[in-house]
Amino acid sequence: GYFVPPSGRVYWAFDAERHVRPFDWRLVGDKVMGCDFNVSPMFWCHGVRWHVSDGSGGEKGVIWIWSETQRENTNPWAHAELCADVWADFDEPRGRPRPSRSEAAAQVIAHPDAAGRARSTKASENDFGAMQRVGFKVRAPDANPPVKDRVFALNTAFHEGRCFIDPCCEELIRCLQAQARDKYNEPDKTQGVDHAPDALGYLWWGTDPRVAPKGNARDFSWM
Repeated sequence: GYFVPPSGRVYWAFDAERHVRPFDWRLVGDKVMGCDFNVSPMFWCHGVRWHVSDGSGGEKGVIWIWSETQRENTNPWAHAELCADVWADFDEPRGRPRPSRSEAAAQVIAHPDAAGRARSTKASENDFGAMQRVGFKVRAPDANPPVKDRVFALNTAFHEGRCFIDPCCEELIRCLQAQARDKYNEPDKTQGVDHAPDALGYLWWGTDPRVAPKGNARDFSWM
C-alpha cells in the first residue's frame, strides 16, 4: 500500500541498490518523458519504455530513465527546446545520425502535469502548446489523479522491479530518497525535493495508472 508513518519516506519502495543501474543502450522501445512545470526548478525526466512478459501470458511495462533535465528560472518553451536537444543526442551512442531538434522531439511522448493544460507563461499559449510547438507529443489526463494514487502507482512500479534509473540522474535519485511525509501524512513539498519525483510520477501514471487500495495495508499480497 501507500501509507507509511508520517516520518517515513514517500517512495519507500525505491531502493538505490536495486533500481539504480547504468542504462542499457541496446534497448529499443517507446521514447517517453515526464514533466513537472515548476518554474524554479523545472524538471523533466527522459526514459525508454518497453514490455516484458508478466509470466501469465500477458505483458507489463518497464521504464528506464536514462537522463534528467533541470533548470532554474525557465519556461516550458525554453525547457522543451533544451530537452529536444537532449533527445537529439540520444541516438549518438547507437551510431545513428543526429536528428534535428524537431525530428527528435516528434519521436517522444511526453506525460506532463495535467495542470499545464490551463497554466500558461504566455497569454496566447498554454504549457502544452509550448511543448507541442517544439514537436513533442503531449499525453495527459483531463485532471491529475489524487496524489495518493500517483504515489502508489510509482511505489508499485519500484516494488515490482519495473522502473530503473541511470546513475547520472543524481537529482531524481536524491529526491526519491529524501522526500518524506508531513504531519498530515502527505508528501512534504516544503523541502524542494518534490519536483523530480512528481515528474516521474506523471510519467508512470500516464503509462500504467494504479489506483491505491483503501485502508492502511502495506501488504502487496492483494495484487
